[in-house]
Amino acid sequence: DTILLETWDGWNEFLNLAIMGFTSQVMTQLSEDDVIARYQMKVAMFIAAHFGHVDLARSVLRQGVRSDEATGYHPSRTWCKVLAVLEYFSDNVMVFI
Repeated sequence: DTILLETWDGWNEFLNLAIMGFTSQVMTQLSEDDVIARYQMKVAMFIAAHFGHVDLARSVLRQGVRSDEATGYHPSRTWCKVLAVLEYFSDNVMVFI
């Protein structure tokens, strides 16, 4: 099966690495912005839980991400509510399951 996802620009590699469970590469893909990096780690946590990537889950847990904490909205939504601007930063990624 194939799922077509629209992602933010620059997230394709991060998401694919998380899906494959490549922990060290996922951690190097984290944003330098602490707020966005925390959001990315939450996303990585849920991907790791879904695909059973224990090492990735353990790594983000050690960084302080909590499994009972909702992922929430992307941090850029807090400064921009305009859909057109959000679409500007989107990119398409295909995930093969």
